[in-house]
Amino acid sequence: MSQGQRMLLAVAISFGILFLFPKFFPQFFPEATTPIEATQETKSVEESSQSELTPSAMDEPVQDLVSKGETKAQAKEIVVENDVATLVLSTKGAQITSYELKTYKQTVKKDSPPKNLLTETEGSYAGFVGLKNYPAFNSQKVFELVSDTHNSEGVRTIKLRWANSQVEILKTFTFGTYETPYASTVDYQVKNLSSQPLAIQPYLQNQFGQKEEEKSSGVLGFLDRFKQQDLFGRVYYTTENEIEQVMDWNDLKSDTSENTITWAGLADRYFLLANVVLEGIENPLAEYKRSGNLLVERILPEKAITLNAGQSTTAQFQTYFGPKINQSLQAAGHNLSESVDYGWFSFMAMPILWLMTLLYELIGNWGLAIIALTFIVKLILHPVNKKAMTSMKGMQQLQPKLKELKEKYADDRDKLNQATMQLFKTHGVNPASGCLPMLLQMPIYIVLYKVLWNSIELYHAPFFWVYQDLSAPDPYFIAPVLMGIFMFLQQKLTPAASADQTQQKMMMILPLMFTVFMLFLPVGLVLYIFVNTVMSVIQQYLIKKDLRLRDVLRGRFSPQT
Repeated sequence: MSQGQRMLLAVAISFGILFLFPKFFPQFFPEATTPIEATQETKSVEESSQSELTPSAMDEPVQDLVSKGETKAQAKEIVVENDVATLVLSTKGAQITSYELKTYKQTVKKDSPPKNLLTETEGSYAGFVGLKNYPAFNSQKVFELVSDTHNSEGVRTIKLRWANSQVEILKTFTFGTYETPYASTVDYQVKNLSSQPLAIQPYLQNQFGQKEEEKSSGVLGFLDRFKQQDLFGRVYYTTENEIEQVMDWNDLKSDTSENTITWAGLADRYFLLANVVLEGIENPLAEYKRSGNLLVERILPEKAITLNAGQSTTAQFQTYFGPKINQSLQAAGHNLSESVDYGWFSFMAMPILWLMTLLYELIGNWGLAIIALTFIVKLILHPVNKKAMTSMKGMQQLQPKLKELKEKYADDRDKLNQATMQLFKTHGVNPASGCLPMLLQMPIYIVLYKVLWNSIELYHAPFFWVYQDLSAPDPYFIAPVLMGIFMFLQQKLTPAASADQTQQKMMMILPLMFTVFMLFLPVGLVLYIFVNTVMSVIQQYLIKKDLRLRDVLRGRFSPQT
């Protein structure tokens, strides 16, 4: 590879990073259904209210209309508690209105309240069963408690009922039947109580309200516009084993899945509200609605179901409400672990996460675990890096002879190329080997970014007293600036493949560009790149001085004569 080719490659990689970074990491650069038939009673209710719909529930009327023979009960809250969470099940709407996690907090502050997946944002609830285009029923209807039982194995079953003269809805919540306490079961039965056929379309719904993040004030407040809020987006898994997700709030829109789904839910970086279809729905679809700051997710049949007099329909769902812990997602099954996005190189992500978790168990601090992981990765890549640096040093030493060849064969390009290749071969120099380490490490950087960005293990994980949250950007800008300084030193120590001063000055732009990028990356990832850069500087110094690590450990910092 000639000097010009190496320069072009470096420029191409630089501009590739500059333009592709927003594409692959956009979070840092914000910028017809079947009509449902009904009897005359239902039609009259619908005609009086269909002009106004609440934005929070899509098909619900603004006014709570009382239908004939409707269940009368007092709203109450039922508290369900296990080892990891405390949830509140309201008989109003027969839905979960609070889901408080015991081991996670809202912020890194010591007095921060526990993380609650539902009450932190207005209008959020989960596990609601509705009837599409049936305005006589909505989320404000109060169910009566049929039973609340515990068995000897710790399984708790809660049954609720609502009815009018046309429809009866029986709903059952079952807790404690799965290996992970974040999973539970929701069953519903919808029965036609009238004497005429009734076309209905039941669905299971989660609804989440987004919370605006407070903006910082002061000189550096403008940087907040580049930061990504942890807003919930849509995610579903199709029966064709394909994951579909949109996490950027600006890209979310109201639509319905093109293919039938296995499960659907709402998710952000660290938490998931998902419903898995177990049985009872043929060709289930995922429907999403966005209204204001509300995002609604539904699982419903492809078409309305016609129930004859006295006939009923049933369905069963498994729910998963909680953190994206790989072990818990795996225990819940149904490919829920696919909700964690590790990108193109996901096959590398799990071994890296496993190794980092093992190091944490041995060391007891995630920051130190990342540093230890950096050493291990650096040692694995050391032979390739050493060969590349040695080759680049050889290239630098050959610059005078290359200059002579250019002057000698200035008018004969073919002979110049032949002589140049012979010169490389004679001195055992391979110009292409200088690019190999970068190509090898780019997938590792991408995987580490995905692991450190998405792993719940680093959520609010401290690094001693310096950083309180390794998953967040550096609030002090210390690590990015230090990384930029050492990257500059690395550039100075790197043997120049060309004597062209203009090219060398252009390469000095890279440290500044990377420093700006690092301002918005998780400090855990910046810590990895910083330590890796420091080790590279030490490695280049040793190679430049013809030293070995054991020489330095013995106190010798100059080569032997």
